[in-house]
Amino acid sequence: MSRRSSKFGFTLIETLAVMVIIATISAVLSTVLYAATDAYTVADDGRRTVDRVSLAIQTLSHEIRRQPGPSDGSAPSSIISATDTSLEFESGLLVELQGSALLLTRPGQAAATLLDPVDSVVFRLFPDGPPGVAALDPGAGDDPGTARLVEMSIDAGTGELTTRLFLRSSLRSGS
Repeated sequence: MSRRSSKFGFTLIETLAVMVIIATISAVLSTVLYAATDAYTVADDGRRTVDRVSLAIQTLSHEIRRQPGPSDGSAPSSIISATDTSLEFESGLLVELQGSALLLTRPGQAAATLLDPVDSVVFRLFPDGPPGVAALDPGAGDDPGTARLVEMSIDAGTGELTTRLFLRSSLRSGS
């Protein structure tokens, strides 16, 4: 009796070779998939941060634009106190950076957190619109009430957003 050899299966070597190839392809694909997932997470976190900073700037812009001109008409705006990180208005509205939180205190209300964490906030006051106009320096004795334009810059880690807005001015009656 003669035995015939038939090839209906895979040898052990062929099976091992296929397993090595599949493992190599899986390792490459998992690295690519991990990198893509990580990139998506970073981009999504950045987008969420930009959205939160944009909302904070919109809220501040709305509140500052609502401020009336000074009650006695003695200055162009109702800003009574200003630093690089805070603005205070005659009405009692206060915007300030405390630690890593940007706070908004409306008249008669407790301070509310607009944005946290914040890397930096900078308020710059101008007597007229830039370009070419030097910013006011309240620390050096410039009157913040002479400001007609406020520039706000907020940096919360993924980039800095800046906006400029003109303040309401008092209407003075001439004699």
